[in-house]
Amino acid sequence: MIRKLSMAFGLLLFSTEASAQAFTAIFSCGFNGNHINIAACFTDTDLKLTNNGQTSIYKIYNIGQLGAEYRDGLHVDLSQSFRITAQNSDDTLVLGLVIKDRNGNTVYQDAVGRFGVIKVGN
Repeated sequence: MIRKLSMAFGLLLFSTEASAQAFTAIFSCGFNGNHINIAACFTDTDLKLTNNGQTSIYKIYNIGQLGAEYRDGLHVDLSQSFRITAQNSDDTLVLGLVIKDRNGNTVYQDAVGRFGVIKVGN
């Protein structure tokens, strides 16, 4: 009985996590297609994210809390419904955003220079 209950709880937990992450946003900041550091593009600006029905503002000192930073950028899990507004403040680096669905297909892509704004939602 306990084993069946544990399996059912595990399946419920897995299905809840899977439905919570509908998309992945990959934010990059760099040049020539190479990501350097996401914080560099937010020295004087911020990123606004509405995800799972909650809106937050991220600045240079806490933007890393959004997700995990890899060689290609900062990976952020997105819910089925989200809104992103991000403004680049660096004069030489390019702020990029790629959004992928659960299957890894790119569903959105944009890049901006200094003071350019990326605004996307669904």
